[in-house]
Amino acid sequence: TKIYYVFYCVYVVTNMKKSLLQKVQELIPDGKFKGLSQLLEPHELPLIEIKKINLIIEKSDDDNVLWGRVHYEDNLLIDSADTEDALQDKMKTLLKDFHDLDPETITFEVSYEAP
Repeated sequence: TKIYYVFYCVYVVTNMKKSLLQKVQELIPDGKFKGLSQLLEPHELPLIEIKKINLIIEKSDDDNVLWGRVHYEDNLLIDSADTEDALQDKMKTLLKDFHDLDPETITFEVSYEAP
């Protein structure tokens, strides 16, 4: 189970549309862990498609609050937070609420706008 979890994490982090077994075969040198394919094949994970979404961040002059906006499909989502991480979490929540996107499948392409 621990090996399986490690390879699942590697799979998610690599952000590629390959099966877990294909990714493991690329990462492990030939001749090592020969029985690993038998372990993984029955437990093949579905492909996870990561969505890269543009997030534009602007810092407020008055109170040092970060404002962020995301344009997704026909919606403009806007929120604010004290930190960039908190802002990204809020945006993921909005995308889940309005577009039923899994927050684990979202990454942001962040750009900054001068106030």
